[in-house]
Amino acid sequence: NSISVRWTCDPRRDWTQYSLNNGGWTDAGDSVAGDGKSGTFTIGGLAPNTSYNVKIRLRRADSGLWSESGTITITTKNKATITSPNDNFSVNSDNSLTVKCNNPSGNQIAYFLDCPSGTRRLTSSKTTNTSYTWSAAQILSMLQYFKTSNSSSIKVGVITYGNSEYYSEKVGTLNVVNSNPTFSNFTYEDTNATTIKLTGGNQAIVKGYSNVKAIVSVANKAIAKNYASISKYRLVIGSKQLDINYSSDASVSGTINKVESNIFNMYAIDSRGNSTVKQISPNRYLDYSDIIIKQASVQRTGGVGSEVTLAFSGTYWGYGFGAMNNAITSCYYEYKTTTSDSWIKGGDLSVSLDGNNISFKGTIKGDIGANGFDIQKSFNIRVIVKDRLSQSIYTMTLGSGTPAIAITKKGVSVNGMYKESLGGALQIWNGDVYIDGKKINFS
Repeated sequence: NSISVRWTCDPRRDWTQYSLNNGGWTDAGDSVAGDGKSGTFTIGGLAPNTSYNVKIRLRRADSGLWSESGTITITTKNKATITSPNDNFSVNSDNSLTVKCNNPSGNQIAYFLDCPSGTRRLTSSKTTNTSYTWSAAQILSMLQYFKTSNSSSIKVGVITYGNSEYYSEKVGTLNVVNSNPTFSNFTYEDTNATTIKLTGGNQAIVKGYSNVKAIVSVANKAIAKNYASISKYRLVIGSKQLDINYSSDASVSGTINKVESNIFNMYAIDSRGNSTVKQISPNRYLDYSDIIIKQASVQRTGGVGSEVTLAFSGTYWGYGFGAMNNAITSCYYEYKTTTSDSWIKGGDLSVSLDGNNISFKGTIKGDIGANGFDIQKSFNIRVIVKDRLSQSIYTMTLGSGTPAIAITKKGVSVNGMYKESLGGALQIWNGDVYIDGKKINFS
């Protein structure tokens, strides 16, 4: 950003001035030889890589007359400019980065590194070398300036020193790599008292019923890498998940109830969203399935009358939990009229077992005791069957048992049951009697 001018003359001069780009005359402040016939001066504060027109004039010492030179055109040398990398470069946080430049002036230069872009972070010492390498450790240190994302803009630059500082810059992206947290283990236990009693401990897991508590001790805590911090843990079991707060000096835990999978995933998640997962499974996972009544029916004998037969079939999990085997703990039926809201327990049922299959068929008592259910009424009847963990309820409707025509050895009844206590060949209930279109009722 400067040019040097040397002049010679004859005879001796006593004053030197110069004009830049045909501008006004400026005192040169030059260094002059003892005989006053030669000298040099510097014009500074110019722009790099720019052409200038320069001429000088000298004043003759004896007469005071001025003499002008011709015009000299000179171009200042350019500032140092980066040749590598290019704009939009990309560098990973575990790599070094070499910056190369041209430096036509040969002036001293320095390299710098900004991250995020615009904030000066690292500057090299002054040098004249046209290549400089930022080490992998220096690149990695830039991650301390962005702790919540996995990439940031990064600027490399070179400064040329002269009367001023001149800059050449390239902007790219710094990518965070190999920065997942360190996390190696956690423990679990079942907290459901019912399943613990069945299995005999808190390490066996019963599908659909065990409540899994996952614990991260201080000794097993996750450690963030490369200037991030641990934000939380996330426990995932099957389709269920739970976030757990992080602590560096205390054990933390979280519980997912009624787990449906034997694969427990614990993620340690850092402030950038990077994670490391530890997966464990219980040594004993009991693939329990709920007891279920698959089909059931209630029928009046012959479709009419008070005698009612109940039948149902289903399946249950007929295996051992560990401390005890599964078993049918109760089976009974309840009934109510269809217009009532209150259920009445009808009685216990003795279930037949065939492997994992259950079944029952038999007549049941009702609102008229051993005789069954009033034929004038309709009922809701439901079966409840339970094993050590679950129950199944199946609800059915029993219609009224009044026949349209009842034929017996002693007579025929219409719209009702034949009452032997009344006798007769024909009994007609609850309706008018017509013969040849004529209503015939007796009172």
